[in-house]
Amino acid sequence: MSYEVVVTREDDAWLADVPSVPGAHTYARSLPSLFASAREVIVLMDDLDDDAQVEVDVRFDESAL
Repeated sequence: MSYEVVVTREDDAWLADVPSVPGAHTYARSLPSLFASAREVIVLMDDLDDDAQVEVDVRFDESAL
């Protein structure tokens, strides 16, 4: 299962928003942590099994970088 994740930067944090899953957004201080957090929030907010294979298609919002 694949989800688009829109990544932006704000001060010292990376932000992720998942447009196809209402309320699914998270933040982290590093990109690897952000991608892990994004997968976790997708599983929680889209009510998937804990062991679901979630792929993220990352799109950087350059206007906010």
